[in-house]
Amino acid sequence: MILSVNQAMIIEVEAKKLWNATDLEVSANQTYRFVAKGRWRDFIVKTGANGYTASYMRLFDGYKRFQNANWFSLIGSIDKSRDFEIGKTNTVEMKASGFLYLYANDAPRFYFNNSGKISVVITRIK
Repeated sequence: MILSVNQAMIIEVEAKKLWNATDLEVSANQTYRFVAKGRWRDFIVKTGANGYTASYMRLFDGYKRFQNANWFSLIGSIDKSRDFEIGKTNTVEMKASGFLYLYANDAPRFYFNNSGKISVVITRIK
């Protein structure tokens, strides 16, 4: 799927999935606005798309898939190789072309204890 300028789509992002396919094909230099609503759960921690930090998790920070973002922050990825932080609300210019995937920022081997999903509105701005 390719969005026209000002066209939007909604996708449910499941916390348990390593990769949530959007079926959206993006191109370098296009700009998209992301707005996420809802809450998901990392084992016992319930949080929104901005994720969370906790002192007891610092020991495990090196295991996060996207190092520069909070645990359970919403992350985007182009072709499962060019990741970027989205969080609850963000406007992002695509740096590459390919298919867009979304995920909760967690340690790869610990998606089994995740639950819930968030809804993300993706709007092409430019």
